Amino acid sequence: MVINDQRRALSDQWVNEFLMDQQVYAMVRQDAIDAAPAGIELSDLKNLLCILVAGPEYREAEVSYWRDVVGLSNDVLFAENMETALMSVSTGAGFLPCDHDVPSLGGNIRLPLLRSGVSLTRKMYAFWPEQKDFSLQREFSDMLRTHIQ
Repeated sequence: MVINDQRRALSDQWVNEFLMDQQVYAMVRQDAIDAAPAGIELSDLKNLLCILVAGPEYREAEVSYWRDVVGLSNDVLFAENMETALMSVSTGAGFLPCDHDVPSLGGNIRLPLLRSGVSLTRKMYAFWPEQKDFSLQREFSDMLRTHIQ
């Protein structure tokens, strides 16, 4: 079983159990932008680099997702891990799209990411191969859905 956001069309070769809509945040150095606590518009970040965490083999797919699905048009700076990405934010190198549980350090703030006033969300699913669809996976995904919402 894999728990991940939906990156492409759902496949009938996999069981696709919807878990939740997860809000997307932008981690940014507090003095780099003017933003209300309610969130920050994608368009307000257009002059900042978008910091993405991805190894070399995943970079093309990651950029494609954030451009084609989310609608980012920013230039990208890659970080090999979350610590490097957070350090890059702290130095004012750009902003990091992230989840609500990524800690804001030092002068960094985490704000809901908005597009035309609407919060950006990602659809989170539990996925597993159709040929391995047993009651245990369904029970586990039901428990996950119940406890994460």
